[in-house]
Amino acid sequence: MTLLWPKQQDYSADFRFTHDSRWLVRSQKTGSGEGSLFLYKLGPQGCVAATKKPLSELAWHFFYNQPASRKIIKPNFHIYAALPKGIDDNYSSLDEKRPDSRYLLISLSGDVGANGKHHQLSSVDDWVCRYDLQKGTFDVPQDFVEDNAEAVKPQ
Repeated sequence: MTLLWPKQQDYSADFRFTHDSRWLVRSQKTGSGEGSLFLYKLGPQGCVAATKKPLSELAWHFFYNQPASRKIIKPNFHIYAALPKGIDDNYSSLDEKRPDSRYLLISLSGDVGANGKHHQLSSVDDWVCRYDLQKGTFDVPQDFVEDNAEAVKPQ
C-alpha cells in the first residue's frame, strides 16, 4: 500500500480509473463546496503522481488563459473541478469517438462570494476542457465551445 501524494485531507475522496486502468484520478473534496483533482499513473511501483501540481490547478490555469475568462469575475468561492461521467467507458455516453483512454474531460465551476454590491454569483458553471494524457496538454474540443459559452454567461 502506498499513500498517494499529496496527503489526503479529512474529507472524502473519489477514485476513478481510465478505461485501460493505466491512469487514476483522485477527486478530493477540499472544503465546503470545493474540490480538487489529482492525476496518477500506474507504474512498476504502483500509482505515482503524474503532474507536479494538482490536475485541477492546471485546468484552472488553462481556463484563465482563455479569452472567455476575461469576461467574468474571477471565482473566489466554491471553486470546484470534477470529472464528468464517462471516464470508465471512454465517454461513450457522449457519443464521441475518442481514442481509448487518451483524454480526460474536466469540468470547472466556481462562484464569486457575496459582497456589498451583490449576492453570491456563479461565474463559471460547468466549463469543460480536455486533458491529453499522452501530451500533457489541455484544449477545448469544438463540440464543447457552445456549452462553454453558456457556462460563463452572467446570471
